[in-house]
Amino acid sequence: MRMTLAPLVFALLSGGAYAQSYSSIWSVGDSLSDTGRTYERTRNVGDLLAGILAATTGGGHVDVRQPVGPLYANGRFSNGSVWVEYLHDMNGLTYNPDRNLAWGGAVTGSARDIVISALIKHLEQQVDEDFRPQIDGETKGFFGTISGWFNDPQLGASHFGARPLVTLWIGGNNFRQEVEDKDWHSAWFWSSQNFNDPKNAILKGVPENLRHIQASFLTRNDVGQNGITYYVPTVADVSTTPKFSGSPDYVRSGLGLAVKETNRELKAALYTLHDEFSHQKPGTRIVVIDVAALLEEVQANPRPFGFTDTVHNCVDSGSGNYANGCGAGNVGDYLFWDQFHPTTKAHDMIARYADLTDRMEAGRSADLPFPYVANIEIRDRAFLGSIGGAASLIKKGEATLTLAGNNTYRGGTRIDHGTVRVSNDRNLGATEGMLTMRGGTLNNSSSFTMRRDVRVDASVSEHALQGSKFGGTFNTDAGTVLTLQDNTVYGSGDIAKTGQGTLDLRSTMAEGRELTAVRQGLLKVNTTNEYRSTEVNVERDGALGGSGTIVGTVKNAGKIVPGNSVGTFIIDGDFVQEDSGRLVLDVDTDRADLLHVTGAATLGGSLRVALDPSDKILDQVFTFFTSDQRIEEEYDEVLNPSPFLTENLHYSPRSVTISFARDFRLPALTGNQHVMATLLNDAYSTLPQGDMDNVFSALDHTVTDADGAAALDALSGSALGNAGVADALQRMQFMRAMEDRMADNRSGRNSAPAAGVSNGAGDDAAGVGRTMQWAAGNTGSAAAGVSAERASVWGRVFGGPGRSSGQHAFDMSGTGVLLGADMPVGPALAGISLGYGQMKTTGDDKLSRIKADAYQLSVYGSVNRDTLFVDGTAAYTYVDYRTKRSLAFGGLSRQATGSPKGHDVSIAAKAGLRLALGEWSAEPSLGLDWYRLRRGGFQETGAGAASLDVAGETQNLVMPSVGVRLSHSFQAGAYILSPELRARYYHNLGDKESMVTASLAGLPGRPFSVTGAGLGRHLGVVGASLALQKSDDIRLFGQYDASFSRHTVGHTFSLGLRMTW
Repeated sequence: MRMTLAPLVFALLSGGAYAQSYSSIWSVGDSLSDTGRTYERTRNVGDLLAGILAATTGGGHVDVRQPVGPLYANGRFSNGSVWVEYLHDMNGLTYNPDRNLAWGGAVTGSARDIVISALIKHLEQQVDEDFRPQIDGETKGFFGTISGWFNDPQLGASHFGARPLVTLWIGGNNFRQEVEDKDWHSAWFWSSQNFNDPKNAILKGVPENLRHIQASFLTRNDVGQNGITYYVPTVADVSTTPKFSGSPDYVRSGLGLAVKETNRELKAALYTLHDEFSHQKPGTRIVVIDVAALLEEVQANPRPFGFTDTVHNCVDSGSGNYANGCGAGNVGDYLFWDQFHPTTKAHDMIARYADLTDRMEAGRSADLPFPYVANIEIRDRAFLGSIGGAASLIKKGEATLTLAGNNTYRGGTRIDHGTVRVSNDRNLGATEGMLTMRGGTLNNSSSFTMRRDVRVDASVSEHALQGSKFGGTFNTDAGTVLTLQDNTVYGSGDIAKTGQGTLDLRSTMAEGRELTAVRQGLLKVNTTNEYRSTEVNVERDGALGGSGTIVGTVKNAGKIVPGNSVGTFIIDGDFVQEDSGRLVLDVDTDRADLLHVTGAATLGGSLRVALDPSDKILDQVFTFFTSDQRIEEEYDEVLNPSPFLTENLHYSPRSVTISFARDFRLPALTGNQHVMATLLNDAYSTLPQGDMDNVFSALDHTVTDADGAAALDALSGSALGNAGVADALQRMQFMRAMEDRMADNRSGRNSAPAAGVSNGAGDDAAGVGRTMQWAAGNTGSAAAGVSAERASVWGRVFGGPGRSSGQHAFDMSGTGVLLGADMPVGPALAGISLGYGQMKTTGDDKLSRIKADAYQLSVYGSVNRDTLFVDGTAAYTYVDYRTKRSLAFGGLSRQATGSPKGHDVSIAAKAGLRLALGEWSAEPSLGLDWYRLRRGGFQETGAGAASLDVAGETQNLVMPSVGVRLSHSFQAGAYILSPELRARYYHNLGDKESMVTASLAGLPGRPFSVTGAGLGRHLGVVGASLALQKSDDIRLFGQYDASFSRHTVGHTFSLGLRMTW
């Protein structure tokens, strides 16, 4: 009878982690967890059969016990305690066999061996008939139901506690029986196995039974209050056990592959189940114990785990006797106790491995007594706690493991597959521990220096899922620098550089390698000795630099960055720059990078000039490329970040030289730009010029001619002239508002409506009839159009947007309020007004902004004689400016602010006639406006050398004008409505542009003058208004005006109120 029981796997652990303090431990599974159930059952059956034979035949001995012989410890399938017993010790619990429901020989799903199935309980029976009733009281199965009639199977809360641990380990027998129990006839022992059957049974049975257990726990509120933890080990690779060592290769390879596939899919299912369980009951966890990965490492490298023989078994399971040179004195050297089960030493290791996995995944501290295998697959993991101990950490699996603790483990770190992510060197343990890379990736999330020794061997993961052909890959996050310094790099494995950050090699290189690939970011070779690599490939997104020496052929499809800043980089071999390749040339005032090649050099791609703030390039000449043999072909293009520099390349058979010439006028197009260019040409020096060097550097990094020209404009401060346009337009708005008031008074609209006024135009509505009569010459008194001795107060609010286009394009807006009072003085009107206004301008580039508050005092008056009138207005305005210029070009980002003050004087006079045009009245007039707009000098702050010391500036606008008003009033019910249309043309004989005279703070004593925006020569204003009046006391009106010149448009919306008494 072929009797086999659960899979083997695992290895020893000595030393140990301390207790997780679970409240209880319950176990289901097979012979790896069984502590005597199968032995007791088979011994009892043997005794029963022996009794039957004695009664029927008069004698006989039947021994069907499993396991066989006294060397097995008290019915266990090992020479001592099994892993679940060790777990009790680690948690300070007394082992209770009643809580271990595992049976040797158990499977999940269907069993092939009907004899053993008649004697033991498989996983589903253990869970449904034995375990769940003790949790929820619900009996299952025939015998369980009968038993439930007489006894309540549910146990009290103390049997579980607030934090129970459940272990479920199954699956080895499923694969074993697919080979051993396939057919009873030995001739067919190796016949066609279908390993999908055990795989599917495990992938179905394990999650399903876990869900059943969890469902039972969810019925109880008095247990598992802190969550339930499940330990689920992976299936050991039974193909590596002594039981199958003599199997044909195709059987062992197929069996091993099926186990690996099963474990990976089982992990994925368990991770999903973990999410489900933790959502159902907070604190609940499924801890996957990857004993398959542990066993694989133990068998490949047994000594660090305390074993010397991981191939042979210590005891023969058939005879129960020692085998293969094993005995009581050396059993600790063996991984396998019998052909299928581990020794108790291996069980101890498995228990400690489970405990370590639990601790580290939970973010708790742990000590490593033997190498810990972290097989991180499918999902990334983070070990947040501190890890200590004398042993090492081994990373396998394609996913990422983040080490975040201040770790002190001394055995080093080995990365075979996937990624280890760290933020500092202490994450990798004590400095004495070597970092070994055998196909894995080290990813740094922060900059730090690593002084531990590093070993890069050939990859062992090349053919694995997401594996790598490179022995070591260094993935540096963007903006970080990983420096290897004061250490030695051993091994000849190929190296890859990925990530957008920098890897700076300052190590001693003990050996060379075949291939180095710079795929992303920058690899700086600054090693203390030669960096030997048969081939170094710099890919499109990669860069290679430093001041070291590479021995080998370098092929550049990305960037070569010689030196550290300015320096020399040596290639002891051939060099090929492909079409996509770039050589980045860093030049300083008196030196430049040098790339020296001892072999043949083939050029192509581009040369890119790099300039630092301290680089002062005027007309220097540098040799930057040399070859001991020959230089073939030429660069396709030269990329220069400065539109103010020109360069020329000079080729010889063994060198390439570059010469520069500087002229700030190169991109200049406008007069202002030429003014600034001339200033900078005169001022530029190769000697240090303080902060002005940063401004020059920024100019040299504007790249394009357009951006270079825009930078000249930004430096000039010409945008400060925008304030003059907005100020002028607002002064004109204020002056026209008082002219509107005088015209309103002249029309007679201060008077009450005449009795009997009809609803038609032309009657004496609001005095319009009198105005028409007066305009026709039927004058009564000299003041016929002026209110008789009545004083008025009035107010107006207005505002609106504007736009200046052309060379100095900007948007503007303004708001204001005017309050005035006046009264008749004989045939004249005299008044006074107070005004407040706000203005704002914003350049099209959004980099220049000016705000201002204006305070105005005005007097006005009007004289009327028959049809002739003369209006006059005079005003003084105080303006408080706040200027803000953002200087953003070539990497420079500064803001210059200033607070100039303004003092404006405005005088306007209009003379005209009042004429009748049918039912309308017209006022043609001639005028002369003079505006003296004075902005005081000021100094900007905040932009360093680019701030301006601005001189005071005065604009004089002398504007004769011609215009006309058309007005009309008519009765509308109880109200008088008075529409008005007007238009006026101004011809500016004064300054048509603003002028900014200033000097840069970084170049004192070098003044320059540039022009800014202005009104131009020609300006027109059109407008319309509508007034509403019911009595002679109150009048309301709304008004719209539009002003326009060649480059300027302004819109003004007004509301006003006049009160008379």
